Amino acid sequence: MRIIVTSPTYIQNTIPTNHIDDFKNFLMVKNDLDKDEADLLVKEGMDCFGQGGFASGNFGNFSEFYSKIFSWKHSPIEDVYHNTYQFHSPIDFLRMLSYPTYSSLRDLELYSQIVEYLIEIYNKDNEEIVVVDYGAGLAQITITLSKLLKKNNIDCKLVFVDIERYIYREFLEFIENEYKLNFEFIDINDKNPYPEIPKFNFIQIKDVFEHVYCPENIVDNIECSIKENGMISATTDDEGPEMMHVSRDLKEVRDKIEKCGFKVLGNSWFNRGYIYQK
Repeated sequence: MRIIVTSPTYIQNTIPTNHIDDFKNFLMVKNDLDKDEADLLVKEGMDCFGQGGFASGNFGNFSEFYSKIFSWKHSPIEDVYHNTYQFHSPIDFLRMLSYPTYSSLRDLELYSQIVEYLIEIYNKDNEEIVVVDYGAGLAQITITLSKLLKKNNIDCKLVFVDIERYIYREFLEFIENEYKLNFEFIDINDKNPYPEIPKFNFIQIKDVFEHVYCPENIVDNIECSIKENGMISATTDDEGPEMMHVSRDLKEVRDKIEKCGFKVLGNSWFNRGYIYQK
């Protein structure tokens, strides 16, 4: 398979994922609100940061402020950095709500090609398709893939491998129930920093390697668990300075991916990172 950019054929002009709307529905259930109250509550929160809401530079500045004033409470040191992510989870949750599912016609076509490929695999092997999202956050891309596979009557399990953050888990479980999807959660913590990855057909690992002390360990786990002709969507570029960028130089990751024999098919979503295949 080669990732070729053409006009969207399979998905046309719509993608069935909007986390802001899902979050409003989540608040209606959790806080016993009606739709107008939930809409107003989310609007009030986003309006605090001006145009762009949680995606704005103003919210980014607030996040930096939050990080600095509570610097005594968190640390990027290897033994405790899992707790740091848990400490920041409410702020990060709102920021991640604003992440888009796609940004271009090319992104739509990429969904089309990946889904069509997974359908081919399913029809060939007659086995459940397994999609893994490593360092999932709110998993907009992989949840979209799961919905599209379900729409085509394809059995799919979506596995989240991430640091346990209770707000994220509750929200993702709400989405699982709302759309009748099949999710599994594997926790990353100080006792299990590099968990075994289930056998999979497709894995997303976006903006993760730079946040991990030994990112090459993840590549080893991917190599052990990828099914024949499986695919990887990964970002592997070196990163700039940031408190939680503990592995900014990712040359070892890139070298190991090449050594393992993964071939580049094309750019991943948002033209960031690559789609690889064994």
